[in-house]
Amino acid sequence: MAITPLEPQRPADVVLKEIAENAARSGIPVAGQTEYMEMRNWYLHSQISGGSTVSAIQPETRQPWRRPDGSGRSVTRTGEPEFRSEADRDAWESASGGVGERSWGPIANPRRPPTDVQELAKWLYRQNPPGSIGPIKTFVATTDHLLSERVLLPTERAAVLRLIADLPGLRLDGRTSDRVDRPALVFSLDSAYGALTTSPGELNVSIPAVIKYETYLRAEFQS
Repeated sequence: MAITPLEPQRPADVVLKEIAENAARSGIPVAGQTEYMEMRNWYLHSQISGGSTVSAIQPETRQPWRRPDGSGRSVTRTGEPEFRSEADRDAWESASGGVGERSWGPIANPRRPPTDVQELAKWLYRQNPPGSIGPIKTFVATTDHLLSERVLLPTERAAVLRLIADLPGLRLDGRTSDRVDRPALVFSLDSAYGALTTSPGELNVSIPAVIKYETYLRAEFQS
């Protein structure tokens, strides 16, 4: 990922809160019935073969639907693993993709996520206690329990952005394009959670290495 620094440089929290204000006023998406999302993701997987470790990037497309009562279904399509070399491909035990589907029933008292920042922080804490890994845990909780599970209304999305804006150590690194070629601003936190920054350990990857990369292609309400 090539990053171009911003000129002039601006504080990360100020810029992110401006984006939050724009999100709150956007009117997108319009509330409806069934929440639908489409995600394209890449995950690092490893296998031990003959005393050595083989690593591969596994692409995945995920499409969840969630009804107003909390019930829903999700379809996951796993693509062919991507390898550094043909030798790694030959050593990999299984190189095939596939399609998986799961469904779940209604939940008791389904509610929308909080739009107050403090209430949202408490809600995320209940879903995923922060533990000892620092501010990055809040970001992980938003991706695991909000962005990958719910279609957020404008005020809900704004609350998430305001919460992240106040995380200590947040930086605005510059501009880039993501893996589906969309222009983007790059915000970052220093953490070994979700990336290999100093040592690959037993993994057959080059440093720095990303453990997972998730993109959100669609988030909308369907009738």
